[in-house]
Amino acid sequence: MLKSKLGRLSVPMMLVLSAYNLPAAAGPVATPLACTPTNLTSEWPQTSPFYRSLQPIDCAVIEHDPPVLAWSNVNGATGYEVKVSRANDATFSILNPLTTTASATPWLYYPTKLGAGYYTWNVRVKGATAWGPSRRFQISSGAADFSVPSVDTAFARASALARPRAQPVGAERSAWLADLRTGSRAADYSGLRKRVTAKLTEVMPLDPASKSAVAGYATAAIATANLAYMNQMVKLAEGAREASLVASLEREPAVLADARRRVLFMARLDPNGSTSWATETLSAFRLVWTMAVCYDWLYADFTAAERAEIEASVAARVAPMLASLTDIKEGLAAKPLDSFAIDTLQATVSIAALMAGNVADAKNWFAASYPLFPQWLSPWGGDDGGFAGGTNYSIWALESAEIWDIIRWTTGMDITHKTWTRNFGRQLVYFYPPGSPFGIFGDGAEGDNTEANGRLFRPYAARINDPLYNWYNTQWVGGDYSRLQAILAPVFTRQTSLPAGTPNSIYLPSVGWTAMHSDLADRARTSVYFKSSNYGSYGHAHADQNTFVLNSKGRALLVETGVYDYYGSYNYVNWLKTTAAHNGITYNGGIGQGNSSNGRGDVTSTGNVTAFKSTAAVDIVTGDASKAYSSAVVANSPVTTATRTLVYIRPSTVLVFDTLSAKTAVTWEWNVHGQVAPTASDNSSFTIKNVDATACGKVSGETPLVLKPITAPSGAAVAGQWHGRYAMATPALNTTFAAVMSVDCATALPTAARKSDGSWVVTGPTWTVTYAAGKATYNPR
Repeated sequence: MLKSKLGRLSVPMMLVLSAYNLPAAAGPVATPLACTPTNLTSEWPQTSPFYRSLQPIDCAVIEHDPPVLAWSNVNGATGYEVKVSRANDATFSILNPLTTTASATPWLYYPTKLGAGYYTWNVRVKGATAWGPSRRFQISSGAADFSVPSVDTAFARASALARPRAQPVGAERSAWLADLRTGSRAADYSGLRKRVTAKLTEVMPLDPASKSAVAGYATAAIATANLAYMNQMVKLAEGAREASLVASLEREPAVLADARRRVLFMARLDPNGSTSWATETLSAFRLVWTMAVCYDWLYADFTAAERAEIEASVAARVAPMLASLTDIKEGLAAKPLDSFAIDTLQATVSIAALMAGNVADAKNWFAASYPLFPQWLSPWGGDDGGFAGGTNYSIWALESAEIWDIIRWTTGMDITHKTWTRNFGRQLVYFYPPGSPFGIFGDGAEGDNTEANGRLFRPYAARINDPLYNWYNTQWVGGDYSRLQAILAPVFTRQTSLPAGTPNSIYLPSVGWTAMHSDLADRARTSVYFKSSNYGSYGHAHADQNTFVLNSKGRALLVETGVYDYYGSYNYVNWLKTTAAHNGITYNGGIGQGNSSNGRGDVTSTGNVTAFKSTAAVDIVTGDASKAYSSAVVANSPVTTATRTLVYIRPSTVLVFDTLSAKTAVTWEWNVHGQVAPTASDNSSFTIKNVDATACGKVSGETPLVLKPITAPSGAAVAGQWHGRYAMATPALNTTFAAVMSVDCATALPTAARKSDGSWVVTGPTWTVTYAAGKATYNPR
């Protein structure tokens, strides 16, 4: 089922097919390289705000070899040169140049393996003298083999394969079928077969045109019409794939006839009509990809004339997809932050491989799309597995795994060997751990994704076969495992305990996210989340740099608020995306970070994590969101400095310090939102009690504060939530805030004391924290 919320960039796609396992790893939480990354927002000349960050980013640990190097396109460049050097050790004090390689594109799949060790890389435009900034990275010992066959070799392999190409073969196939028919998924597979049989007489859905976007706020009518259209296309595509899979495996005449009927119905739709690429891209490529897969599964069951019909329909529909990827002004190189384009790319590669040898144009499709795939797997994060769009959309990104399998089977390129793919699950493990009330950051994070997480993460975990992911997925229940996403996956390995040595905190530098837990293994854990991202508020992200979230005992306490009704709605623009709806800083009545003139997000409204330190006792993270508030992003903004340091002292104490400055005096505001109304609150404190979990806090400023309640627009926030704003009574050019919070409210909170030198000191029962000159220092006593 398509997600109930419409998003512009990353509405879910499709998924999953394999009985393939990587060798079990020791846990994908790699020790980060011991260096401090340079500012991720100023890596390379950016001729468009929609730039692609360099990959690998500075200080990355790469777990595949050869590496893939990528950077943002420079308008007018006729080519690039890439220099790779080997370092003597992790200090990078001595560099030995290895190669300088020419590249016609803003990416380079390195031609040979480098081997384990420490490296730097630089890029420059062809003809330039100066090199771009140096980026350090490490290739880990035991890095996965990411050798990628050439275009000609891969296409020849796909063309020569027997059908079905989009199913496993050999031992992989035997294990998969045994698990479906007599193993752990026998009941789920039986459920799929029953569902397919029940739909044998189902009438094919109509395909009304999707409503196009209009200027200004989107309307509920448009969103509803779009959703109805897309759900019909999902129903059409999923019904055809379910019937075709069962028909290919069981050879039941009635099911086979129904599968053929469904696929031919799709092939006979007008490719330039209401299901065209121009009407709605996601549904269009879902439909053509489904046709290609079903064509492959049932190839011998169609007549030559029927195959010709399907081939012609696929060819007509792929043409605009490919054009959208390669267009100079609108394609991937020009606008890399387009998740639809990434989904389109993956689908195009797999379609070309499935139609190879039967459709003449398939070779051209393949030659244009296949080289892009390993470089453009995700524009929304780096090799640490980060995904800037939030946990809600990261879950749905896992639907692409079936395509990854098809590409592996047909071409020999195994994308699960790439570091980003293997690390991607870390974001969900740490930012949506078992027992969480809901997700974190971005559109739709407030929703209950239990079913989707269970159904989509399990196939991913089975592919990566890492103990951490196996533990995580074992904790989740409620997924519909009769859906194709689960049926087409490898056999899942259960693990009941968290792997030994797994840290309780994580920092993902590529997206500026930090998760800090009292005990990751404990469902009743306390969890603190912090974000300061170089991806800004663009797409499904919000204007929430330097904001935090606090949960405990499976209850939401201090939350980001807002309901994702539909992309671009009044409430979306005026509440959900705004800084005021989050636990962050505003001024002069709720003015916050930039969201562009239409309120739908600004890619330049960025933050940056400048420091992160984690020990068994304490985690400290500092973010700089100055740019997101500045006049470069927010018209006429006087703000020049906005930094925040968060200190989490296990198991129950959170300290937040802010340093703020402006060119003219403003009324600075410290916003806090509770999942429920406070049991007590005044001009310096609050207590939030959600069933059996409690958060209490004291907020201090350099001058007296006034608690001002905030009213969200009607229907914009979850009913019963509390929105508070601690505002300065007197405007000021510069100020600092110090907040002390706890989920152990049985004893009095420590007081933040401001000293004559402007520093703050908080003294706890066994520790002291000092905040001075923008830096927090923790000292045990």
